[in-house]
Amino acid sequence: FGHTGVSLVFDDLNPSNGGTIRFAELLSKAVVTFYDVPEYSNTGSNTFQCEFFFDGVIRCSWLGIDSNDNIVGLSEGSGVPGDFEQSDLVAADDCEDPAITGDVNGDGMVNVTDLLAIMDAWGSCDECPADLNDDGLVNVTDLLIVIGNWTV
Repeated sequence: FGHTGVSLVFDDLNPSNGGTIRFAELLSKAVVTFYDVPEYSNTGSNTFQCEFFFDGVIRCSWLGIDSNDNIVGLSEGSGVPGDFEQSDLVAADDCEDPAITGDVNGDGMVNVTDLLAIMDAWGSCDECPADLNDDGLVNVTDLLIVIGNWTV
């Protein structure tokens, strides 16, 4: 708690042994995605994402975590808060399926069906799922987001 930070899976992860880490800056947010990254011991698979919206909202999503000794949380950097209460997230109920950047149809994968959804919605689009960068248009930028986050 002595440093400002966001810990999605604070553990010894080793992307050089597999998986990918991606960063994307969109019009409304910056997104960091860890996909199938193993622990340093080269075991397990950890997939999670953090979206930093430019209005100050932070959304953290965990699709699959094999690490069982990590720390998760946000820190303001001013020490342990007086009302701090530790939670065991393993015991918590799932809220909803996390969004994956580029997953237009919400099936948990970024693949040809998302590419086709972009093509079908091409042009002006007010608040539709294919407008991945929230600029009111479905165009080459949204297409590149899908391609950049391709999972199959």
